[in-house]
Amino acid sequence: MMLITGATGTVGREVVRRLSAQGVEVRAVTRDPRNVDANRLPHVEFVHGDFEDLESMRLACAGVDRAFLLTNSTARAPGRFLRYRAAVEAAVRASGLTFTFLRPNLYMQGLLNFGQSIHGTIRRLR
Repeated sequence: MMLITGATGTVGREVVRRLSAQGVEVRAVTRDPRNVDANRLPHVEFVHGDFEDLESMRLACAGVDRAFLLTNSTARAPGRFLRYRAAVEAAVRASGLTFTFLRPNLYMQGLLNFGQSIHGTIRRLR
């Protein structure tokens, strides 16, 4: 079973969709699973989880052997994204688990919000 956090956001939703299409058993974590059509993706179980609620994450992780942890942004001081990721990475390192960190600087789909101010053409591919 693979855990995916941020499962209803732009990146997480795509990770869940692709894993489902490959037949991977997924536990998709969202703060409000009532807002998700759980029947639309085979092999996917949507569950409640929130990084601010340790017990909800403990329950979501039960029986999981792999995880894609997508951390949310936070309203902390300047450099908050780097500090937040550093705190999460320190906790993962201290856990003794095997891990790989991906540190994206910018997601391409984020540029779609600036389409009107960028010269040229930006198209959404689906």
